[in-house]
Amino acid sequence: MKKIFCLTVFVLLAGITFAERLPKKVLEMAREKVPEDAQLKNFSFKDNEYELFFIDSAKSTYKVEIDKVGNRLSLTDLKIESRTPAESKNIKLDLEDVESLLREKFPEATDFRIELDYDRGDDRAKYEVEFFTDEYKAEIEVNPFTGEFCKQEFEYYFDYDSLKN
Repeated sequence: MKKIFCLTVFVLLAGITFAERLPKKVLEMAREKVPEDAQLKNFSFKDNEYELFFIDSAKSTYKVEIDKVGNRLSLTDLKIESRTPAESKNIKLDLEDVESLLREKFPEATDFRIELDYDRGDDRAKYEVEFFTDEYKAEIEVNPFTGEFCKQEFEYYFDYDSLKN
């Protein structure tokens, strides 16, 4: 019984320490980019960069990177992966369908580059998309049958000079 009590205290203290090392502002910035039901599973801080890892109820994963320059924080990267594979043996959507889905979800996007990547070896295909906004460059893999955005990466523009003041 004493071992269980000690283990419980250790786990609680570890949780408190975990929460104390992650600045509230960093967590708030990351939370703005993930769904409400996403739970923080881990984080790290190395070379002035926070990496936060979340998972939501659908088992999609989110990796949020935030740089610290002086006392300022800046979102630099967001990676999202769903459990659904981007590849499919069936192609239901054409390029125009995919662009329409993207414009609906990202109305501020410009300069779309959409390619159908077809692997003859396993007879599967996926759409690879790249576009830009005023805030970030995005690369997304879209399932050609369901239209689901399976892998998403957003590289945020980062202006170090503006953070020096």
